Amino acid sequence: MGEQIFLESKYEKYMEKIGGNIRYQWYRSGTPKWKDATKIPGANKLIYIPEIADQEGFLFLKMTMEYIDAVIPPVLLNYVMTEKLETERVFVSPALGPVLPAFFIESDLKNISVFDNEGNELLQNFDNEIKNYSIEVGANVTSVRVYPTWVSSNNNYVVINGVPSELWDAQAGGLNIPLKFGNNKIIVVSTAESFAGVNTFSISVDRKVKGEEDVKLLPPQARFVKIDNSFDEFLGKTLHGSYTFYDELDRAEKGTKFQWYRQNDEEGDGRVAIVGATETTYKLSENDIGKYVYFEVIPKAEGSIAGEATMSCWIGPINRIDSKLSNITDIKVVYEGKNILNNFDEISKTYMVNFTSKEGKEIVEISVVGGEGITINGTTGHTKRVNFYGTHLVEIQANVPNSSETTSYFIQFNDEAKPASIEIKGMREVNITGEHGKIVSLEALVYDQYNQLIEGDIEWTVPSGYDFEVVGFNNQILNLHFPSNVAAKTIEIRANIFGDESVSYRKNILITN
Repeated sequence: MGEQIFLESKYEKYMEKIGGNIRYQWYRSGTPKWKDATKIPGANKLIYIPEIADQEGFLFLKMTMEYIDAVIPPVLLNYVMTEKLETERVFVSPALGPVLPAFFIESDLKNISVFDNEGNELLQNFDNEIKNYSIEVGANVTSVRVYPTWVSSNNNYVVINGVPSELWDAQAGGLNIPLKFGNNKIIVVSTAESFAGVNTFSISVDRKVKGEEDVKLLPPQARFVKIDNSFDEFLGKTLHGSYTFYDELDRAEKGTKFQWYRQNDEEGDGRVAIVGATETTYKLSENDIGKYVYFEVIPKAEGSIAGEATMSCWIGPINRIDSKLSNITDIKVVYEGKNILNNFDEISKTYMVNFTSKEGKEIVEISVVGGEGITINGTTGHTKRVNFYGTHLVEIQANVPNSSETTSYFIQFNDEAKPASIEIKGMREVNITGEHGKIVSLEALVYDQYNQLIEGDIEWTVPSGYDFEVVGFNNQILNLHFPSNVAAKTIEIRANIFGDESVSYRKNILITN
């Protein structure tokens, strides 16, 4: 008997998130002082129903939170922390009370109605004295709507599956609850007008598959249908539609259909299916200029009927050019008098150049035509000469007209020529001494024939049995750890550039006790 006392449970989710645990214990006291409280045997859950012994007294909830590096959430700021240990924290709630005899007056509901997704009433024998009801439904019933009514129009407080009445769908009336296969528990808790008592009812809805035809009545769903890269739409851009396939029977997806549409305005005027646009990607064409486009999915599972067509939000209107582009008209990359970048168009943002440089030659000259506020790898200007070996990424930035934004273009150079030299910094001696259990750091740097540092990828070769870590840009730093159980000996470390052992540097390291 009595009212179930509910406290906020935000901190429970918080502890689940960080892998912690909570223990509960209720205490009673004849005064609002925690020091006078005594433990209530068996009252070790979050919910507690006051007993006769609690009348005119006060209640406290003690929570012991076991945690791993936990930061105490804001919801606990009203609690008093009584202890602080290494692996747990203990909190005690403010005094709850005094507990009045009115707590033991139960509330009453006039009725609880349960409707299926077609509006049929499923629970027709509600009785306030019965606490548990069972309903059996077929596979085609995918949800139920629970709608309680109470004796008077005063402020009765009803909670269904933890959702209070103020959060129900006011137009539908009650709370809509989706059903899974098997048993679905619905808990209805009603509080009296004076908030002095509660009534709890359990409704068990058993959703069953009765045969093959029922299974076919359960089509799959396409959830979260959207156009992924819908930020700035322009001619030539490829749109990507995405969705999440969901099937309650875990059947494999088979036969799902896709369709792209265009329309004249945001309201859907003149909507037509785009001929041939039946994949998850679609490249915008001249016919889309000024129009609005959206993506549709009709899901289907193996052996099922087709699911409901689900569409994304529209995007548009479609522009002729990318409004975020600069007004660069061309980028030229010249090597030995020839332009080795022949595919520039302003819509693309990354370009690849493969070539083999020759010793003694200026490698490339990058020339930008048009555009404003041009920088090439951070250097202001429309042209830049660079020489390097290996793989390099050059960034060209340009201002967007009538905007504070910039556009970046990237050219990846893949030069197959070999470097002129390799050096391991700080290792000019014949041997380097390392102590057992210590770490020695080696740094490999690569230079070209102009003595310019180049950005070649470095591969390290370390004898087996040694712990090491490769860090730094292009793996240039090796941190080598000497185990304490290895006898004194000399080991060889090798650094290779571009994975080519013919261009490498070796160094011996003497390990001592």
